This record gives sequence, C-alpha cells and structure tokens, in this order.
Amino acid sequence: MMNYIKLFLFNLILCALLLFPMLIDGQSITEKLGGVITGYTIKSDSILLNHDRQVIIQRGAHHIKSNNALTGGKFGYGFQSFYLEFTSNKEFQIHKNSNFLGVLDDPYYSISLIDKSGTIYQDIILSNADILIHKGKNGDEAFYAYSINLNKIPLVELDSLIEINILRIK
Repeated sequence: MMNYIKLFLFNLILCALLLFPMLIDGQSITEKLGGVITGYTIKSDSILLNHDRQVIIQRGAHHIKSNNALTGGKFGYGFQSFYLEFTSNKEFQIHKNSNFLGVLDDPYYSISLIDKSGTIYQDIILSNADILIHKGKNGDEAFYAYSINLNKIPLVELDSLIEINILRIK
C-alpha cells in the first residue's frame, strides 16, 4: 500500500513540475510569434501618443505594380519585413502639404528618428502602404492600432533610438 502512495505522489509531483511552466508562462501572443517588446517614446508633432504596448515583429508583406501601358497587366511579389506595432488612444497629427519636403504629391508620412542625445538621427518618408492603421473603440474611447513597416530603416539603427516622431502629410 505504501508503494502505491509513493508512486502516486511521485506522479503528482512529476505532473506538477511539467505543467507548472505552462501555467505561469507570461508571454503574449506577439512574443510567442517572435515579437520583441520595445520602449520607444512615440510622438506625433511633439504630442505624446500614449501607447499601451509596442513591439517589433516580422510579418509577410506584398507589393503590386502595374506592368506597362501596352499590356495593362500587373505583377507583384511577397516578402518578409519587420514592423513596429503599437496601440494608442490618439491619431497621428496631420500637416497640410505645402511641399513640406518637396518629394511627393500623394499623402505620406514623415518619420523622424531621434537618438539618445536628442538629435534627429534620420528623417524618413513612408508611403500610405508602409503604415497600417486600424481604428476601434474601447468603450466610449477610440483607440488606434498602428503597424509601421521598417523596411526603409536599417534595424541596427533602432538600437540607438529613444524617440520616434511621426507626421501625416496631406
């Protein structure tokens, strides 16, 4: 009888040891999918975007181009890219395009990457296709989920950043 009790206790302890890590696993879905939590200060025209959470994650993307006027066909390709994703209760600030950077007539985003010394490390222009915005509601309050394609930013530069300032130019 004593052997059965010992065997039962041994099996109970073994099960607890195997199941315990699964029960206390504090990883989010994005972390389980390979996302890395970041801590950048994100602003839009110097207005802090109060973000709940931000992460850099790899995901698939695609690009479709028109072929030419003769064939009228289209072609496309897919690729992997890293995205900075975060949620906020505020929208990006919008500036009217008075030839702000003299580059594009279509609406676009101007992103300033600011390093730890407070210096603008780099200014980057991204198209509408590079930034996905999902608008939703949390009770009575609006919230926004942003996903910014980082394919035009060398990832090694992200190590020296502390702040990202984003403007929507129309």
